[in-house]
Amino acid sequence: MFGPFNFDRMDDADVRENIVAPLLGFLGYRHPSANEIIAEQPLHYAKPLAGPRNGNGADLRGKADYILEVDRRFRWLVEAKGPDAAISNDIREQAFGCAAHPEVRAIYYLVTNGWNFEIYRTADGPEARPLLQFRYEDLAEVQSALRSLLAPDALKRDYATSLPETGRPLGPGLRSFAKVLNGTLTYRSISPRMRGASHLRVTNQFQEGSIERSKDGKILAYLKIGRGYRKIDEFNRTMGLEIFEMETAEPEISTDASSPTLFSGRLDSIIRRGAMLYDIGTGRTGSAPVEMKVSSMAVARATLVGSSLAGLLELEINIPVLPRPVRAIGEFQVSLE
Repeated sequence: MFGPFNFDRMDDADVRENIVAPLLGFLGYRHPSANEIIAEQPLHYAKPLAGPRNGNGADLRGKADYILEVDRRFRWLVEAKGPDAAISNDIREQAFGCAAHPEVRAIYYLVTNGWNFEIYRTADGPEARPLLQFRYEDLAEVQSALRSLLAPDALKRDYATSLPETGRPLGPGLRSFAKVLNGTLTYRSISPRMRGASHLRVTNQFQEGSIERSKDGKILAYLKIGRGYRKIDEFNRTMGLEIFEMETAEPEISTDASSPTLFSGRLDSIIRRGAMLYDIGTGRTGSAPVEMKVSSMAVARATLVGSSLAGLLELEINIPVLPRPVRAIGEFQVSLE
């Protein structure tokens, strides 16, 4: 099933494409299908208890390399690294954190760097010993054991009467978490009117994101935009408008366009004195004369249409050097998986 590789020339992406993806196909997983492969799912962590950590206790974002889902009931997870990364306790903790995430609840998790493979049961905790451990050259010998443990029929057999807890769906046809596949945000108006404001009348692309539930039942939305035009992207990044993190207390996302779900969130950033800024009014670049705190409020009115979110986004941006807030309104559409 697997041929020889020059591991010295492989990185994380090579391991995922040449080793993990064929292994998942061998086990019976396809996209799209009832035995689903969910790749690179962003995940939110309210507290850095296990998994990704930044050392200051702030909310964090992580990303699961592969979530494997059977009949939308059973899940297990793969964390793949490059061959030059030894499988350390930090990597194991990262994989456990993703597997134990409340919107994943994976039964098992597999950690690999291409050379080595370790499979754990999530319920055994982050300090457990692996259920199965082998090297790449042993794959042919453990094929039967892998199928017996991780194939879709094996999960349905072993957990037929003990289903893992699943979260409340975000809305009709959705799971309790969803990956943003793609989407657009187009600003239609801005006030006060500014010379050169036509720079805003462009379509920004959503690069990545997720919709999921928090432990207290709220729905969280994380969206990262990028137009692909360097100066506009730098402007959004500097002004804190590159990443939108919003939430709603509504139990589900509305499917009624006349009564959309209201998401809201603050977007703050610090512009250091001397930082180079792109002036959307003139199209020129200049340096910030003083340190400034830019504080924005984002409100989105969203409706679920099939597996897409659509609606209006309103921004109020407070910039200290301007006499009054800048207000912008845009239309968005986001495809979910």
